[in-house]
Amino acid sequence: MKTINISRSNGVVRVDVNVELDNRKSQLYVNIDRVEKRFISILDKVKKFSKFHKLSLSYDEIDYYDNEVDVYDTPYLHYTKGSGKRKPTISYQQHGCIPKEWEENYILFLEDPKTIKPIEVFLSEFNITLSAKQLREARKAVKGESSYYTEI
Repeated sequence: MKTINISRSNGVVRVDVNVELDNRKSQLYVNIDRVEKRFISILDKVKKFSKFHKLSLSYDEIDYYDNEVDVYDTPYLHYTKGSGKRKPTISYQQHGCIPKEWEENYILFLEDPKTIKPIEVFLSEFNITLSAKQLREARKAVKGESSYYTEI
């Protein structure tokens, strides 16, 4: 399942896409090269828009029990326009539990966009196309009139 959340605060539009990973009741092992390659392919599509500000990727637990017995790291990738770097920065998040499921969280930040085109390009990378009604709701969210949330 995929969830989309679009909101606006202080002129910055935040687009969250959460992709639920296959039923993985175990520690998450991530091939950092494969993940970085996918992140860069998405980044190359969205950073060409003038309103692009930041893109990040993290991994979060769904329905977990925090016992801090099995401590391990998962990657956190982020890229900020104007940081002087050409590649994304790779950090690590520490997890101390074995969750029932995992999700991949992509977050795109746009500075005061006038159109919804960057959001459509971003969502197309996850094979998501919004219907006409969903596009109207997303436009309202971009203008700051409301926020938009849906599950696909």
